[in-house]
Amino acid sequence: MTGGWRAVAGWALAGALLVFAVISLATIGWVVMPFAVWACYRASKRYPGWRNVIPGILLGAGAVILVIAFMHLDYVPCPEHAYILLTPAERFRHHPCGGLDPMPWFRAGAATAMIGVLMYGVTRYSNRRRTIS
Repeated sequence: MTGGWRAVAGWALAGALLVFAVISLATIGWVVMPFAVWACYRASKRYPGWRNVIPGILLGAGAVILVIAFMHLDYVPCPEHAYILLTPAERFRHHPCGGLDPMPWFRAGAATAMIGVLMYGVTRYSNRRRTIS
């Protein structure tokens, strides 16, 4: 059988590279894209069949999204009023608010990874039921 957790891990690596390349297409994504295509090619040759592709790619995508969320844990929301007054000494320093709110990224990454894990479990269960019958 050409499945199991190794196939899902191979497709997860390919999916993580692919999602990272697409998300960062405006910057470093063009450099990462050939490696992502190569990883998808290698995973398709090593683990043929489509049972592990979608769970693996979902796990890889969830991992990339969760890494983005963890990178922005220092998020501080800005005050509600429209203007922030800075003294002349504060003009050249970094203002301590703003950034990317990590909570939507946490939710999306956790949901994507969990769907991948559930799909892997369903495919494993259906494979087991087929071999028993």
